[in-house]
Amino acid sequence: MLILRDFFLLGLAGLGMEVVFTWFFAAKRNQANVVHHRMAMGYSHPYFIVTYGTVALLFAWQGNAIFEWHWIGRYFFFTAYAFVLETLQNLCLRAIHGQGPCEEVYRRSGKALFGGLVRWDFPFYFGGAGFLFQLAYQSMH
Repeated sequence: MLILRDFFLLGLAGLGMEVVFTWFFAAKRNQANVVHHRMAMGYSHPYFIVTYGTVALLFAWQGNAIFEWHWIGRYFFFTAYAFVLETLQNLCLRAIHGQGPCEEVYRRSGKALFGGLVRWDFPFYFGGAGFLFQLAYQSMH
């Protein structure tokens, strides 16, 4: 039952981080009235809770080993894990809905890979988010 709790909590935490992350970039672009701008909602989907929840499964399975790695190793691992996960998540949403919620924006940015499934300029943030997930997971245990 603990794994289900962790799955749900990290899923919600990931969704929250995504909204904050999207808001940050909207504010960085100096969009007028960013608090009420639609970008503050992010380009999220409820399915993303499942995507972020998989981090709890990974940590329950191999967390103790991963947490012992040097921070650089964890950073690159978290970055690669998130990059692959985002690509697969958006590929699934494309198969289900015809297009993922962020594909159009990714393509317009000029920084999209794999036909808009993922952006190549986000790895720094993916790695940082991994440390936040680790902190959240460890604080629950």
